[in-house]
Amino acid sequence: MSPSAPRLLALALLVAGVGTASAADDQPLSGRRLVLTARPTLAVRSTDAAIGIGAGPGTADDPTVFGGSLRVHSETASGFDAFYQLPAAEWHVLGHPGDHKGYRFRNRSGPIARVVVQPGRQLVVMGRGALAQTLAANPTTVTVVLQAGARRFCMQFGGTVTFVADARFRALGAPAPASCPALVDWPTYGFDLARSRFNPHEGLINRSTVQNLAVRWFFSTGSGVGAVSASPTVAGGVAYVGSWNGTMYALDAFSGQPVWTFDIADPHPEARGGIPGIQSSSAVANGVVYFGAADANVYALDAASGALVWKTSLGDPDPAVEGAHVWSSPAVFGGKVYVGKSSHLDNPCVRGAVVALDAATGHEVWRFEALPERICGSDTRHPCTTDADCSGGSACGAFLVCRSGNGEQVQSQLCTTDGDCTAPATCQRPLGGGVTSSLALDAARGAVYASVGDCVGSGATGFAESIVALDAQTGAVRWSFQPLPPGDLSDLDFVASPNVFSATVGMTPRNLVGAGSKDGIYYAVDQDTGAPVWQRSVVPGGFLGGFNASTGVAGGHIYAGTFTGPPFEFALAASDGSSAWQCPGAECGAFSFGPPGIAPGVVFIGDGSGKLRAFDADSGMMLSKLDLVGGISSGPAVANGMVIVGAGTASFGSGQKQGVYGLALP
Repeated sequence: MSPSAPRLLALALLVAGVGTASAADDQPLSGRRLVLTARPTLAVRSTDAAIGIGAGPGTADDPTVFGGSLRVHSETASGFDAFYQLPAAEWHVLGHPGDHKGYRFRNRSGPIARVVVQPGRQLVVMGRGALAQTLAANPTTVTVVLQAGARRFCMQFGGTVTFVADARFRALGAPAPASCPALVDWPTYGFDLARSRFNPHEGLINRSTVQNLAVRWFFSTGSGVGAVSASPTVAGGVAYVGSWNGTMYALDAFSGQPVWTFDIADPHPEARGGIPGIQSSSAVANGVVYFGAADANVYALDAASGALVWKTSLGDPDPAVEGAHVWSSPAVFGGKVYVGKSSHLDNPCVRGAVVALDAATGHEVWRFEALPERICGSDTRHPCTTDADCSGGSACGAFLVCRSGNGEQVQSQLCTTDGDCTAPATCQRPLGGGVTSSLALDAARGAVYASVGDCVGSGATGFAESIVALDAQTGAVRWSFQPLPPGDLSDLDFVASPNVFSATVGMTPRNLVGAGSKDGIYYAVDQDTGAPVWQRSVVPGGFLGGFNASTGVAGGHIYAGTFTGPPFEFALAASDGSSAWQCPGAECGAFSFGPPGIAPGVVFIGDGSGKLRAFDADSGMMLSKLDLVGGISSGPAVANGMVIVGAGTASFGSGQKQGVYGLALP
């Protein structure tokens, strides 16, 4: 079957009215018997009268179309968490047309030999051979989750147990659990607040199965201004992603069907520097979806209905007034929403900021301006409000520079009046320091980490072109790292988001914050002091990168796609930045604006030509490649046996497909 065939089949089913997957598709069942042996073998049986099969053949609950999976899980110290794929081709309908009696799975060589699901009668699973259970200690409670299509059957065995170490575990008469285990979400940009882009809980997509990944569904955002450069988030079985057309979409993650849509209704999308609508990726927390937009607003929507909860402006989007834009993807922590303020591609320049909003109301809690309003003496990176904030006899005064308009110019000459400047320059507040990136957080340290940009040609004024650590409660500066001198006009600033990670440097474990810059260098600094630990020049710098897309971190590696190269797709050692592997230029010859998505053993990176590649995370061997027919600036979300990613960036060329893809195993 060609890669497009599953997509066409899924679309045909959706047009015919296939229902969406949801918690209603979960069926907690009483278990009659579970037997695990060390041979190993597996036997599961339920005779719960509540066993159902949903709407039957040709719907989202049909495993002969969408396949299924089995998870067997124990949380004891020597426990196990095993996932088994149950391909659609090995499922069959029991009974005859008009007399549907259930489904049967049969495989002669794999670890799961047989599955039978008959409504109101029985659910049976039989396995042998390459099973993952360990029986050195009593697993105590074993959770079994069988997924058939979109429907999940869940049992939890414990209580009446017979256990013989290294031999046998047997449980009888288990009552139905209150609910099925929660789905593993990808709830924010970069998966977590460390911005690792790594989902360690993904069990189905791995080195062995990723070659079978294919398109399950495609949701089109239209042929006009419909690019999807934001990275999807996934929560509770729903994928949330915005488009340049100004619409936030909630899509059923299993089927791609729309759950709801929300239009930001920007009255002047044509005045957003050529990139209107939504580029910010959403964050989902406590039943609310948070995101920013080109109209300089941050939005909060009810996750279930899409209804507006609140909207807060971070600036004026009108270029004649300010030209503010929210590219940054919100980070939600401790009752606050942290987000960056920037410009419409530096046209015109604005004064960038990190802003903390109250998550419940949207009211501003604090604001850190990369170019402070007042500074101590001539130290442009020592913000203050009064003289008491300063030391060494310096006074707290206005931060003013000699500047003319917003064109390319050094803004390093401090002044107090126009007389300090050479005409046509006048003494005024500097511009720049836009925060396009998405913030990283460390909950234990109570710290927010921002990688800060500049404005084209303005140099590293104030905290521009820096990595900055802020106090999460107050916004006070803890430290900053600025690699380039203030007079540099190359626009080699930070656009990529920072990573928070640990690595052994030499013989010493270190806690680090790192980010790639448009100068083509990845910088790693001490998480508590900002002192440089290592840096690695990987690719040439440039106006759009070097590093433009955010990077991911997992298993001792930093994964990246870059605008300049070769290499365009590669991995670095997290310990010192040395090369771990590189995709050969003959294969990976196109630039990448898209951040990676990582599952255990597999890393996904998309490029500007529309190719989504999967690499072995350790060796860099290419395991699969799909052509999505639209430039990829979106980062893949890898969760619950699916990869969800946006495509289509108009500036990458004409004739592109614009929308959202749902990729799954057959």
